[in-house]
Amino acid sequence: MQRCLLNVWFGATVLMLIVSSPIFAQKPTPAVQAQVVKLANEGVAKQNKGDYNGAVASYTKALQLSPQDLQILLFRARVNAFALNNARAAIEDATKIIALAPKSAEVYFLRGISYLNSQRLVEAEKDLEQALKYGPLDENLCRSLAITYSVQQKYERALEILTKGIKLFPKQAFLYYERANNLSNVGRCDQAISDYNVSIKLDSTNINAYLNRANCRGQIKDFLGSVKDYTQLIAKDPKNIMFWYNRGNAFEELKQYDSALEDLNQVLVLDSTRHRARTLKAKIYLQQGDYVRAENECTQLLRMNSQDAAGFANAGNIVSAYLQRESFINAGAYGIRANARYSQGNLQGACADARKASYLGVPTTSALNLCKDQAFIPDLNVPQSYQLYPRNATDSALITIKGVMRLTGYDSVYAVLRKNGSPIKRIASALHYMKMTVQSISSTASMQSFVEFALPIHAELSQYSITLSVRDAKRDTVVFERDSIVCGDVLLMSGQSNAVLGEVPKERNPYLRTFVVGAADAYWGTASAKSNDDYNVGALGYELISRISTELKIPVALINGGLSGSTIEQHFRDNTNPINSMSWYGRMLWRVREAGLVNAAKAMVWYQGESNENAGYGDKFTTLHTAWKQDYLNIKKTYVVQIRPSECNQSPITSPREEQRLLGSRLGTVEVIAASGLPAHDGCHYGNDGYITLGKQLFNLINRDFYKATDTLGISSPNLVKAAWTGAKRDEIALTFASNDALVCGSDTSVAGKVRTLANDAFLLDGKPAKAVSVRSEKNVVLVKLSSASGAKTISYIPEKCYVASGDVPCVVYEGPWITTSRGVGALTFANVTIQAIP
Repeated sequence: MQRCLLNVWFGATVLMLIVSSPIFAQKPTPAVQAQVVKLANEGVAKQNKGDYNGAVASYTKALQLSPQDLQILLFRARVNAFALNNARAAIEDATKIIALAPKSAEVYFLRGISYLNSQRLVEAEKDLEQALKYGPLDENLCRSLAITYSVQQKYERALEILTKGIKLFPKQAFLYYERANNLSNVGRCDQAISDYNVSIKLDSTNINAYLNRANCRGQIKDFLGSVKDYTQLIAKDPKNIMFWYNRGNAFEELKQYDSALEDLNQVLVLDSTRHRARTLKAKIYLQQGDYVRAENECTQLLRMNSQDAAGFANAGNIVSAYLQRESFINAGAYGIRANARYSQGNLQGACADARKASYLGVPTTSALNLCKDQAFIPDLNVPQSYQLYPRNATDSALITIKGVMRLTGYDSVYAVLRKNGSPIKRIASALHYMKMTVQSISSTASMQSFVEFALPIHAELSQYSITLSVRDAKRDTVVFERDSIVCGDVLLMSGQSNAVLGEVPKERNPYLRTFVVGAADAYWGTASAKSNDDYNVGALGYELISRISTELKIPVALINGGLSGSTIEQHFRDNTNPINSMSWYGRMLWRVREAGLVNAAKAMVWYQGESNENAGYGDKFTTLHTAWKQDYLNIKKTYVVQIRPSECNQSPITSPREEQRLLGSRLGTVEVIAASGLPAHDGCHYGNDGYITLGKQLFNLINRDFYKATDTLGISSPNLVKAAWTGAKRDEIALTFASNDALVCGSDTSVAGKVRTLANDAFLLDGKPAKAVSVRSEKNVVLVKLSSASGAKTISYIPEKCYVASGDVPCVVYEGPWITTSRGVGALTFANVTIQAIP
């Protein structure tokens, strides 16, 4: 069923005399009351103009004067909940109100919606039910409760509340629509169709109601009715892709394959990225016995929709991922391709696809049995080609080969270990057969023998291969082969686009590895920095591990869990199911576990933040960091890249930048490195030089922390320790940084046809451009000389986004000059830091 989370907005109304509010707890003095009302009205005015961050700032100032003013708390909570999507802040304010006014239906509703959008379903349900207890059932509460119940698959409770709502509000189309969706979920499609009819009559613009009605007809096997519905809709809107797709689906159910393929091809003509159409085409080819075309269609889909990218692009969190679960289609593609490959005799490829489909949620009991119709049935933990084994304290690892030999008539089995092609070790043992039954496609009893060998490999720039063979007096037969195995170290990386983009124009290093769920047969592969490659780890990640391998002479594996355009919330852990395949965190964790690296990762690199604009980033990162510590037990250090001004998202992003700066002091195992000063920035992403430079900088830190490098001068980002006036004139500010290097004040630069300087463009006092005449450095201190005395209370280094002092129209994103170390490592930017009084 097509659906989206409820996002209710209460329009602002002009604030009148707040002290008359029935939930006001304590009257302020008249003078304070006047100031409170003034600030609150300023907040409302900003809110009405769409300046929601400004509104929150005004409400916050009012609350500093009158902390228990519940009406203003409610105003701020509304803005945070419904305009800024800052659920954490909304929940905090609502909780304060409830503590003092525990019977406010609106506040319970507000907190319930915030819990719902934070994926905290149990709390959402409790609060929304409290809202119903203390207030009347309105349309928004009805729908919110219904969605909360439905997401938890409590369909009968959803139906009950929707039925009550419909009796009270019989003209609300969306209530009929939601009830129809829930009726469909419990298999009552005849009734659902009736509700869809009413919903469409009341609101003919809701295309999803048409779609779901036709789908319901399909569920009751009325495919001819579905075809009729979609034919009428196509006539009205011939460019509606969903109409063509769903009619093709109905034709497929009717086994009218040619008509189905015509409709699906029309879908792809209209939009070649509609990957679900390719899945259905592959299914039709499979049913027609055209296994090659079925496999090729699935492979093309999986390359275009790497890791269900189309689904996750629409899924902001686990709840919305559930609601949009039909967008997650790779599992079906793997399942179809597994069967197509099996039908062509490709057991190894079929087995790999079956495992992927099984994890991603497609029942594949029969498909997984494909793995058992082999001469040698290996244990799941046997080595794979291109696998990296993490080194232990003795710089080595032990490879174990376990499995069941089903090939009979042989008297012994032996394993040969080769290093760079030359044999270095051979182990043999006798075969002892016994009669056993293995559940497989054939499911027949057979004579089988258990096999187990252990072979050591060393952490070095060498590649190992293993062959397992059986022999009798006449011949040897190879039954298992793996090659290009290495031993080395493991790193993790995640974030958004800058963590995964870029293409490093270098010959692929054979000692860099990664583990993916991609279109290729193998999970393991040689890492690359090419966006269309299954084994892409991004230019930043590739440069980092390439330097470790090249300079320290050791293989390295990097698992990159970055997702372009993602918010930090999209990376959160599903605590009820950490490897949830509809959670981006779960996908990454599953890969690390499946690769056998979960206890081997040394460090995590995190580059994200452009998609998070508002306050609370530090708390959110702490939540994520805590999850990493639970699942990746041996991570000793996390490196966070502080974002820079960009066009990646709307302003303001100063708050996340400032909160990122403070993560090092907040979390002792975190080091923050600045993106400021990196070259080749295009306003959002980087050219190769930018990613390569950052990769070098991260390598220097990791080399220091894990490989005992002594060349550490100027490799860390300088971080502001304090800002203070240098004298009574208050015309010069000393910025003291934590750094082991003398700082460099960047030279003037030309950007967008204008000369930009640190003095004119880099600093703000109380949020406004500073009138500086010079900026100079003395060791780890930067001195900002002003043109005249100032009463400023705070200073910021680098504007939110644009050059503010030059009056550029349109906006020109700040691109320097920067403060750096002698090694070119940028100082961390800071915002609204208090300028200390004269000593």
